[in-house]
Formats: sequence, structure tokens, C-alpha cells
Amino acid sequence: MISSSPISTSRRKLSLFILLALLSFPLWSAGYRTLAISNDEGYLAVISSSLSLLSGDVTAEDAVTAFHEAAERDAVYLKDRTLSGYRTSESFSSIESYEEPEESDDETVVLEIAEVELTENERSYLLSGDRDATEYVRLSKDLDLIIAADVTEEGLMSHAVVYANGDPVHDAMYVSSDEADEFLSLSEAILPYLKDENTVIIPVSMPGIVSLSVDGEAVSPVNGYIALEKGEHSFTYSSPVYITHEEIVDVDENTVLSPDLVPVFSGPLF
Repeated sequence: MISSSPISTSRRKLSLFILLALLSFPLWSAGYRTLAISNDEGYLAVISSSLSLLSGDVTAEDAVTAFHEAAERDAVYLKDRTLSGYRTSESFSSIESYEEPEESDDETVVLEIAEVELTENERSYLLSGDRDATEYVRLSKDLDLIIAADVTEEGLMSHAVVYANGDPVHDAMYVSSDEADEFLSLSEAILPYLKDENTVIIPVSMPGIVSLSVDGEAVSPVNGYIALEKGEHSFTYSSPVYITHEEIVDVDENTVLSPDLVPVFSGPLF
């Protein structure tokens, strides 16, 4: 006679695994996994700075739509795999006990920088802008966006060709020692892949010792720029050597933040 105890234990383990998988799925799917690669370490730092500037919520309509469509396909696959697990582990009637995973109330898609291992061939294809190879790597590595930059040096100039998911989005010559202008150009090229048309990149001119808050949230400018939605925002500039300054600005593509800061008087004590 065969004991049913091992089978029951197996059922419990399988049910626990399925429950954990279903519960973790909405959390896992919240990250918009983005990979950045380049054949030049300096330019890779420029890409990283651009992604830092555009970090936070992903609001580009095409990106969000594609992300949720992929999440739905993954959910269907997970459901089919789960039901198959029930069929092989228990009687067919157990399918009646299956419950659909609850959909996440939070539909926010957040930029997540991915770190994945790539073969030399994969890197070569990505840097060449090969669309088929890029799509294969994107799907096989569970990525949403791949930014690949092929950089060649020509004397004092560098030539950068940047691809986003295989599409050429930036092709420019720039002075190799001056990456600041290239940073802004690259950020504006990547912007449509992460943010909607309501987002603008604006310069911020203030001393490094000053802290900036936008609508009550701390914001750190990247290379002197911040990305912000158009419209009215409240800005607060605080520092131990300047009087706290607050202002409300109607932000658009022509906005330049340059607050008139007043130093704190610190004369001699009498």
C-alpha cells in the first residue's frame, strides 16, 4: 500500500509555489527594465546620467501600452502553466479551485536599470543597430528598452550613434572633452521613449550647496537639468548660507530656473 502523505506534501508545496508566484507577479512587473551599453566607458556614463535625469515614472504612451500588453501576455502564460501544474499534480476537478490573480491597483510603470550578461556577439549586434538581434535580446533578457551607443573617435571629435530598441535616435559629432552638450542632446533623444510629450527638460542655475524641492519633493538636478511636466509647480530652494526662497513657476520648454538667492547675514558678534 502506498501512503498518500508524500503526495499531500507535494500538493501543499506546489500550491505554496503558485501562490507566491501569483502574488509576486504584479510587483515584478512594475519595473520598466532598461539596459544601457556602449563601446566607450565615458559615453556609457553619459547615457547613465541621461537615464538618471529621466528616472521615475515612465509616462510615454507607447512604452506604457507595450509594457502592459507584455504583462498581460505573461499573466496568460503564468495562468496556463499554473493550470498545467494542477493537472499533472492533482485530479482534474482541482482546477475548479483555481482563482485568477488579483490585478494590481498600481498601474504606475517605473524606470529600472537592468544589469544582464551579454555575449560578444550580442553586444556587437546591439551596437550595430540590428533590429532582429535587438528584439531577440530584449525578449530573451526580459527587457523593455535597450539603449546602445556606438562611439568612434576621430582626432579631437567623437562620433556617437545611439539606438533605442534598434531604432537610430541620435547621430552626432561632438568634442571628445566636452560631454555636457552631448548629455543634453542625448537626453532629449531618449526623452520620447520614457516620458510623454508633456515633459520638458529645463536648466537649473543655482549654487551646488542649495537643495531643491519641487512640489514638496526633493529633486537633484543632473548636470544642471531637471525633467518636469509642463504646468504650474512650486519650487523651494534651501541652504544654510542662503535664506530659503520659494516661488511658483508655470513651466514650459522655455523655462530656466535661476532663483534670486539672498545670503544669510553672518556679521561679527558684539
